[in-house]
Amino acid sequence: MLFLIAVACTDKNITKNGDGSITINTTEIGNNVKGFYNTVPLNVTVKGNTIVEVEILPNEETPEFLDKVKENLLPKLKNLDFEKLSDVDAVSGATYTSSAVLKNVELAIEYIK
Repeated sequence: MLFLIAVACTDKNITKNGDGSITINTTEIGNNVKGFYNTVPLNVTVKGNTIVEVEILPNEETPEFLDKVKENLLPKLKNLDFEKLSDVDAVSGATYTSSAVLKNVELAIEYIK
């Protein structure tokens, strides 16, 4: 299934990139999604129906848990088709943080649909 991405140029949550991808900042759209301590804002870059990259922005989560998420979850999201996001599980030992990341990625995708 192909999702068409139509975005107004003035949307402050979205950046259009030169390669045709777009980056969605979840600071505002995911402001109620909490990790263990607080929100876990992201920059989610997508192209077509694919997650190109997920970048975790500054937050208050414990660095040890963030490292687990960066090592074990972010690689699974890279180049992942939108439809397969529900197949990705939270990271054991960093469940709250990784669940917040997954929810924010989901919100970013919903935001552009």
